[in-house]
Amino acid sequence: MTIVILLLLYLALPFAELAAIIVLAVLNGQKKRRIDELNRELAAIRAEAVWRPENAPVSSEAESGFAVPRDSGDWLNSPSAPDFAQGFPLPAAEETLSAPASCGAVTYGPAQDWVETERAAQAPTQPDTPPAPAPIRPDTPPAIRQGTVALVVGVVFVILAGLIFATTAWRILPDLFKVVLVMAFSGIFFGASAIADHRLHIRATSKAFYILGSIFLFVAVLAVGFFRLFGPEFSLTGRHRYLLLLAGTVFTELALFAGLRKFTETVYAGCCLSGLTVAAALLTASFHPGRLGFALGLACYGLLVTGAAQFLMRRKTESALPGILRIFPMFATINLWGISALVLIVLGTGVTTAAAAFLMAGVHLFLGLGLGRNGGDSGEMCQAYLAMFSVQLLAGLWRLVAPETAAAGLYTVAAGLVILALLERGPVNSAAREALRLMGGVAGLLLFCGILLAGIADGGLTAHGFICMGLLTLDITLEALKFRNEALNGLHSLMTAAFLNYGIFYLPLSLNRHLLIAALVFSGLYLLGRRIKYPLASPAGELLFTVLAFGDAALLFTRAVMGAGSGSRYLMAAAAVLAFSATVESWTRRVEPLRQALPLAALGLPVLAVSILEVNLGIFGIGCEELFLAYLMIFMVWDILKRDRMQIGLGVLGACLGAAYFLIHYFRGQAVAQPFYLVSAAYLVVRSRGQEQRARAISVYGAWVLALAGVHTACYPYLALSVQRRLVVLAVLAAEYLLLRMRKPAQEMEGFFQIGFAVIYIAVMLGFYRGTGPELACLPVCLAAFAAVYVLTYRTGGLNLHLLTAAVTLWLPAALIGRYQIGEERVYGATLAFLLVFGGLLRAKWRILEPDERQKPGVRADWFCVLATPALLVMAIAAPGREWRFACILAGIACALQYAALKPLRRAAFTAAGTLAVLAFWAQPFITWPELIRLEISLIPAAVYIRSLEAVWGKSRWMYNLQTALYGLCLLALTLDAFATNRLADALILEGVCLAVLVPSCAGKCRRWAFISGGTALGVALYVTRSFWLSISWWVYLLAAGIGLILFAARNEMKKR
Repeated sequence: MTIVILLLLYLALPFAELAAIIVLAVLNGQKKRRIDELNRELAAIRAEAVWRPENAPVSSEAESGFAVPRDSGDWLNSPSAPDFAQGFPLPAAEETLSAPASCGAVTYGPAQDWVETERAAQAPTQPDTPPAPAPIRPDTPPAIRQGTVALVVGVVFVILAGLIFATTAWRILPDLFKVVLVMAFSGIFFGASAIADHRLHIRATSKAFYILGSIFLFVAVLAVGFFRLFGPEFSLTGRHRYLLLLAGTVFTELALFAGLRKFTETVYAGCCLSGLTVAAALLTASFHPGRLGFALGLACYGLLVTGAAQFLMRRKTESALPGILRIFPMFATINLWGISALVLIVLGTGVTTAAAAFLMAGVHLFLGLGLGRNGGDSGEMCQAYLAMFSVQLLAGLWRLVAPETAAAGLYTVAAGLVILALLERGPVNSAAREALRLMGGVAGLLLFCGILLAGIADGGLTAHGFICMGLLTLDITLEALKFRNEALNGLHSLMTAAFLNYGIFYLPLSLNRHLLIAALVFSGLYLLGRRIKYPLASPAGELLFTVLAFGDAALLFTRAVMGAGSGSRYLMAAAAVLAFSATVESWTRRVEPLRQALPLAALGLPVLAVSILEVNLGIFGIGCEELFLAYLMIFMVWDILKRDRMQIGLGVLGACLGAAYFLIHYFRGQAVAQPFYLVSAAYLVVRSRGQEQRARAISVYGAWVLALAGVHTACYPYLALSVQRRLVVLAVLAAEYLLLRMRKPAQEMEGFFQIGFAVIYIAVMLGFYRGTGPELACLPVCLAAFAAVYVLTYRTGGLNLHLLTAAVTLWLPAALIGRYQIGEERVYGATLAFLLVFGGLLRAKWRILEPDERQKPGVRADWFCVLATPALLVMAIAAPGREWRFACILAGIACALQYAALKPLRRAAFTAAGTLAVLAFWAQPFITWPELIRLEISLIPAAVYIRSLEAVWGKSRWMYNLQTALYGLCLLALTLDAFATNRLADALILEGVCLAVLVPSCAGKCRRWAFISGGTALGVALYVTRSFWLSISWWVYLLAAGIGLILFAARNEMKKR
C-alpha cells in the first residue's frame, strides 16, 4: 500500500507543479495586459485632450481647474469597465475629460493622480471644424512569445519524464485503480478546459481540452471492458460488448452536449451529432440483427433523422441549441447519404435488405421531388437525390426478386426502367423530370448490356431478350417523339436497327436467309424513308441503315462466292446486291464524291476476290495474277485518258495501290508482285506529265520508290539474306544519285535522296540486327555504307538524318555481343578503334558543331560523336573488366575535349573531362590501394578537381556554394564510411580531417566550414560513444530537455526585465 501511495504522490506532483506554473503565468500575464491597457488608454486620452472647441460647455468644476476623483483608476479596474484589449472602442474625450480652453496638456500614469500643468498659450483653432480624431483600431492579439512556448514545452517534457518513469510500476496496480486513473485523466482535461476558458480566455484550447476529456470518458468505459470489471459478457469480446460501447458513447455524448452552452462552433456541434449516429449503430448492433437487419435499422434511423430535419426546416422556431439547429439539416443530409451507401454495400437478398433499399429510395424520392421546384443549387441536389433513388430502386428490386436466371434479371431491370419512365411522365417539375430521364437512360443502357450478356450466357438469342429489346426500343421511341431532337432521333434509329436485327436473327432460319432478309429490310427502310416523311428520320439513321444493308449484302455475297456454287446462294446474293445497289444509287445522287469513288470500288473488287477469298479465276491457263495485272493496266489507261472525269486524288490512289500490293506480296509471293511494282512506277511517271510541280514531284518520288521495290523483289531468286538485298537497293539508289548529281539536281531531289539513303540504311541495320550468323559477313560493307551515308547526310542535308543513322549504328556492339555471340573484348577493341578512327577523320574536316543556316538552331551537330560519349559511358558500365572500363572512360575524355575547340563550350568541356578523369582514376586497374585508406586516396583527386573548378569558372558566389556542396559530399562519404566500417582508424582519420578544416576556418572566420567541420566531428564522436548514450533511460533525456527549456525561458524573462 505504501508503494501505491508513493506512486500516486509521484504522479500527482508533476500536475501540481504544472498548476502552480500555470497560475503564476496567468497572474504575470494579467499584470502585463493591465499595464498595456492603461498605457493605450493614456495615449488615447492625450490625443483627444489636445483640442477643445471654444464654444464647448464648461462645467463650474472645470473652470476652477481639474476636478477628477482619485478613484478613477479604480473605475478602470472595476469589472464593469470595458475590456479594451478585446477591441472595444474607447469613450470620447468629451465624456471623460473637461478642461478649460487655455489649459495645457495633462499626464496620467498608472499609479499617479491627475496633475494640472502650467497653462500654455494655444495656437488659434477653428471652432467649427475640429480635427478628426484618429481612428482607434482594435488591438491585435499579442504574438506567442518564445519564452512562453519554451516554458510550456519544458513543463510537458518534465511531466512526460515523470509518466515514463511511473510506467515501470503500472503492472502492479489493481485493475480498478487503472480505470480510476483513466477517469482522473478525464477530470484533469475538464479542469484544464475550465482554467483555459475562465482564467486564460483561450477558447480554442479550452474546447480542445473539453473534447479530450469527453473522449477519455469513452476510454474509461473501454478500460472497464478491457479489464472485465463487469464480467466476461461486458468485455470487449463478450456478447454484450455493443452495450458497453453504447454506454461509453452515451457518456461522451452527454458531456459533449453539456458543452454546447459554451462551445457553439460548427465543428463541435458536428462532433455531437456524429455521436448520435454512432450511438444508433451501436444500439442496433446490440440486438444482434445480422448485417441485413443492421442495414435496415440504420435505414430507419436515417428516416427519423431526415424527418426531424424536415420538421425543423418547416417550423423554423428558435431553440436552446441554435448551433445544432444551424447544422442539423446538413448533418441529416450527410447521414442519409452515408446510410444509403451502407445499404448498397451490404449485399444480400431477401425482404429485409430489399426493405432497407426501398426505404432509402422512398426518402430520396421524397427529397428529390421536393427540392426540384426551386431550381438553382436545389435543382442539382434534386438530380443527386433522384439518381440515388434510381440506384436504390434497382438494388431493392434485384434483392427482392433474387433472379437466378438471365430472364429474371432482364425482367427485373426492365421493371425498374418502367417505374422510372412512369415517374418521368407524372406530375413532376422540370429538374426532377430531367434527372429521371437521365437515370432512365442509364437503366436502359444496363438493360441493353444485360441483353447482350444474356445472349452470351444462353448461347444465342432468346425470347425474353427480344421482349426486353422491344421494350427498350419503345421507351426510346416515346422519348424521341416527345422531345424531337437529332440525338434522340439517331438513338431511335440505332435501337430500331438493333431490335430488327435481333428479331430477324431470332427467326428459325439459316444464316443466308437471315442475311438476305436483313439486307432487304434495311434497304427497304432506307428507300421507304426517302419516299415517306417519317417524323423521327435523321441523317445518322439513313447512314446506319445503309451501312447495315451493305454489311449484310457483303457477307451474303462472300458466303455465296466461297460456297459450293448452289443456285440458291447466287440468287440470294444477287437479291442482296440489287437491294444494296438501289441504296447506293440514292446516295450517289445526293453526294457527289461517291460518283468519283466508284472506280476505286471497282479496283478493290478483284483484290477482294483474288487475294482474300483465294478464288481461282484462271482462264485458258492464265492465272488470276495475270488477270488482275491486265485489269490494273486497263484501269490505269482509263485514268490517264479520262483524267478530268475521274479526278482520283494521289493519296487515295496510293492507299488503294499500297493495300493491293501488300495483299499480293503477302498472299502470292514476291516474284508475283514484281511486275505490279514496275507497271505502277511506269504509270506514275506517265501520269506526272502535265501536273503542277508539287504533284509531279510526288508522282516521281512514288515511281522511284516503286522501282526500288521492284529491284528488291528481283533480288529474291539470287540473294537469300535480307541484308544483301537491301544493300543492293542502297547501291542502286547510290548509282542513281551519282548519275543525277552530274546534272546538278534540284534541292527537293537532294532531300529525297537523303531520306532514301537514311531509310534504306536503317532497313539494312535492322536486317543485320535480326540476323543469326550469316549476316556477319556483311558487317564491313555495312560499316562502309554507314560512313558514306553519314558523311552525305551530314555534309549536304538540313534534315538531321545523320542523327538517325548514328543512333541506329550505336546499337551495333550490343548486337554483336548478344546476337552473334562474339567475345566482349574483341567487340570493345573494334568499337573503340572505329570510334577513334572515324571520329578523328571527322574532326580533321569539321568541328563537332558547325554553323549552318539551314538548321533551326543555326548550327549542325556531328551526332555520331555527340552520341558516342553517352554510348562510351554505357559501355564502361557494362565493361567485362576494369581495363576496358578504364579505356572507355579515356575515350570519353577524348570525346568531351572535342567541345574545347568551341569557345562558348570550352569551360564545360574541361569540366566534363575533369569529371571523367576522376572516374578514370577510380577505375584504373594498375594500383590496388590498402583497404584502410582506399576511400581517402580515392577522394584526393576529387578534392583536387573541386579546387580546380575555381580556375576554370572563376571566383563567384555560386561557385563557392557548389564547391561547398561537393566538399560536403566528400565529407559525407568519409562519415558514412566511418559509420559503416565501425573502425576506430576511420573515425580518427575523419576527426583529423575535421580538425584540419576547423582550425583554419576559425582563424579565417569562415563560419560555414567551422559549423560543418565542428558538427561532423561532434556527430562522429557521439556515434562512436553511442553505446554509452543508449544505456541511459529515455526519461533522463526528456527531463534534461525539459529543464533546459525551462532555464531558457527563465533566462529570456530575466533579459526582458
